[in-house]
Amino acid sequence: KIVYNLIATTMKTKKFYTILLCIAMMFIIHCGKGKSTEKETDNENQSVTQPQSTGVDGTVGISELAKEPGDQNVVLQIETYKYTNLDFRKYLQVHYPDLVPSAKEFSGTQIIPRLFDSYVQQKIVLYSALKESVSVSDEETEKYLKRLNSPKFDKKAASDAIMVEKYLNFKIYNQVNVTDAEIQDYYRKNLDSFKKMPEVELYQILVKDRDTAQRIRGTLINSPEKFEEIAKEQSTSQEKDKGGYMGFFEKGTLPKDMEDVVFALNMNSISPVIQSTYGFHIFKVNSKKKERILSLDRVKPEIKNILLSERLSTAKQELFKQLRKSLNITIYYDKLFFEYKNNTFEGDQGDENNEQTHSASDPGMDNSRIP
Repeated sequence: KIVYNLIATTMKTKKFYTILLCIAMMFIIHCGKGKSTEKETDNENQSVTQPQSTGVDGTVGISELAKEPGDQNVVLQIETYKYTNLDFRKYLQVHYPDLVPSAKEFSGTQIIPRLFDSYVQQKIVLYSALKESVSVSDEETEKYLKRLNSPKFDKKAASDAIMVEKYLNFKIYNQVNVTDAEIQDYYRKNLDSFKKMPEVELYQILVKDRDTAQRIRGTLINSPEKFEEIAKEQSTSQEKDKGGYMGFFEKGTLPKDMEDVVFALNMNSISPVIQSTYGFHIFKVNSKKKERILSLDRVKPEIKNILLSERLSTAKQELFKQLRKSLNITIYYDKLFFEYKNNTFEGDQGDENNEQTHSASDPGMDNSRIP
């Protein structure tokens, strides 16, 4: 209305055309700024150089990673969500920082490809968790960050990590169990695995020269009860503060020259001086254990962990297989910054119904990414 009145009052003046021209130029400048701002905002949303993580990768900014050719290449797409080489390199920097500077050196091995497989699996689980509306509270996130105590993660990354764990708990961990009968059956069928060789409980005194060792041994032959006292005062070994106590050693775990001596000793007797690259040793055997089969009660927790581990691994692979069948997943192996020799995703077993390999220049791809 203001513009209209201004035009009306100046229609009959020579200034009309000048004012009209100014108004038009102001309008053009304003529209130009609006489009520029909109374009910049859109570029920020689409840019792969954003420091904010899109998944469980942490929050490593581009400034902390040297830019590499192909960083913006999309290498993984799950439905409309996309991940680039840079996203994967951030994942490596957070979880395997020692590999990042020389990741290309490992491209000829199976190390980086297998880590990429794990990365893909995590993203598949994260997508599925988001799809099923798995929720994470602020309290859970704060506890996770406090326990993790890593500057590489922020609240978003921690929330995603918890979300993945919750999803796996619901789908797998809470569904897998091992019964006492199964543990007993495993024990009976694998008795040899729980066989223990003879063991000795050892104490040692270590010194740098033979003369000192011989002098100490002479004292101990007459007073073996002084072993711990002398060890604390004169031994140079790491166990000196514990009176030279080393613990139990199973036959076959010590150097042969030492083993032949200590297993031949009687309890509470003193060994001859034995030389090694560390110096001169004097041993005392405090007790012995004969060859035996460990009892079921003793190994029950170990067997349970073995069976649970096997079943969880099988359940995970089955879950990943089901998820890959239900999702539209595309991996662009030819656009990875490293050489992926075997482009069959680990665990596929030849099933390529829904998982495809394309060139990253596919014109039909959507440019949206996980926010």
